[in-house]
Amino acid sequence: TYTETSLITFADGVNVYQHPGAIVQTSTLAVLARVGSGCRMELAGQWLNTRNHADGGIALMPSGAALANTIIRGGYFAGTAWAIDSDTSYRFGDGCRIEDVEVVCTASGLLAGANYGGMRIRGNGNVMARNCVARTTRPSGTGAVTAVHGFFRTTNADRTYRIDWDNCQAYVSSAVLATAAYGWQQNGVGQGAISSCRAIVSHSAAGVAYGLFETGSTTDAHSAEVFGGYFEGRSPGGTGVGIYARSNGQAGGNPDVKRVHGVRAYGTTYDIDADMTTSLAESNGSKIWFFGALYETFKTPTTGTSVGVKRREGRKLIGILNSDVGNVGAGEDDLHSFTVPANTLVLDGDVLEAEFTIALANHPTDTMRVRAYFAGTSLIDTGAITASASLSQAVKVRLQRGTPP
Repeated sequence: TYTETSLITFADGVNVYQHPGAIVQTSTLAVLARVGSGCRMELAGQWLNTRNHADGGIALMPSGAALANTIIRGGYFAGTAWAIDSDTSYRFGDGCRIEDVEVVCTASGLLAGANYGGMRIRGNGNVMARNCVARTTRPSGTGAVTAVHGFFRTTNADRTYRIDWDNCQAYVSSAVLATAAYGWQQNGVGQGAISSCRAIVSHSAAGVAYGLFETGSTTDAHSAEVFGGYFEGRSPGGTGVGIYARSNGQAGGNPDVKRVHGVRAYGTTYDIDADMTTSLAESNGSKIWFFGALYETFKTPTTGTSVGVKRREGRKLIGILNSDVGNVGAGEDDLHSFTVPANTLVLDGDVLEAEFTIALANHPTDTMRVRAYFAGTSLIDTGAITASASLSQAVKVRLQRGTPP
């Protein structure tokens, strides 16, 4: 273990093999190390930037505006602002991969309006992060940090660029009311996917917590897909959302498309919150699709902007009534009733199905009548029927909101 007092810079094409140990910066360096294009870093040690000044400390950054074909594999990176970071001047680019690393951020800097976290990627090309773990905490105390993240994918310069996350995990907590907490935040133009990832986010100060916060650009095209995984946002006294997905409206036929496949989501306020910001978003092809997502609460999209939010979920069991109930004497008796959970029929095309079985006794002279209601409206009425022998009837109800998309 040794203390580094000057910036560590790896030239293009340098191979780095770090034995167990720690490189620590404790006083002056805003950035501990920069890495060049074509470097291959196979690491086992720790890179720690403990700077706790107004702008915090960063453990590792790219060295140029469009880094290419650099591989960072293994190692432990920790900073008080970011563990691994890229910004408008220093970016990861084509062929860059960050694999099997652990990134830790204490978010103890005090820079007003800043975003702090484990790993921020601003790409100039196609970038992959795989098998990474991010742990970010924002401890109680004063300060004006705007948001803390596990992973943050920010604005690209070209709609053809993409940043992909595979099998990554984010654990984020905040104890400061003014600081929002995100497992993943993705915005800007370009493309990307989040595959088999997990985020657990908690806020103990009645603040905002998002497992996944997915937005787009208001000026250009954006495309994002989420495959599998689990996203949780907990804020018992504030806003907790598992997945927040928003599609913005862009002029010039540049659609903003989100597709979410087979995920699980949980939030103390909403499991899923999805919305279109303007009617323009739908008119130019922007949409948010949910395929087979597992959740309980889905926020009703803002009135007038929900047309582009679509769900294709297959069947989801919301209740079972398994007791036998018989009618008593003449007149109509309620045999079974079930309260449908809120936000079950949120979007046009959503479907609710119910099925019951009724046993009719042998009463050749008596008449019987079966009715089914929804919200007080009669949906099924058999009229007067007689049974010359005991028999069973299946009663099936299918409700669909609006017109199928």
